[in-house]
Amino acid sequence: MRFVAMPKVTLHVMQRSRFALISIVTVALCVAEYGLRYYFAVPAIVGYTTYWLVLSCFFYVVAKDLVIRERDDILLFVTIVMMGVAVGLCLALWKVYLYQELWTAFNLFAEPIRTGLYGFMVAWLVVHAQSNVRQATFLSPN
Repeated sequence: MRFVAMPKVTLHVMQRSRFALISIVTVALCVAEYGLRYYFAVPAIVGYTTYWLVLSCFFYVVAKDLVIRERDDILLFVTIVMMGVAVGLCLALWKVYLYQELWTAFNLFAEPIRTGLYGFMVAWLVVHAQSNVRQATFLSPN
């Protein structure tokens, strides 16, 4: 019997595929929503904190990757907002299936917009922090 070595999947490789990254984050948020609220029955603040931490890490990784690649700022913001809308729509659909209540119909509009705007805010912070780092290294005497 011959064993074949599997390739290592790192975060750097995952950043190359936006669809894979969106899928991983969406599945992680859906599992957290179901697992924390129904299975473990933790307080709501733990679920919300987990939700916003995962989204913050997701948007930070994508924005930092696009800033490192020297992309245009407008392209970066459009990419982040569209990814936020996609993740928000998937989560809204998951909540419609999970809760089956009237508020989830309104959440179909609110969740994608809120997630897209939050992604824009995180990307804006990353771009401005990176531009401050570039200016500080450019102006510092050698």
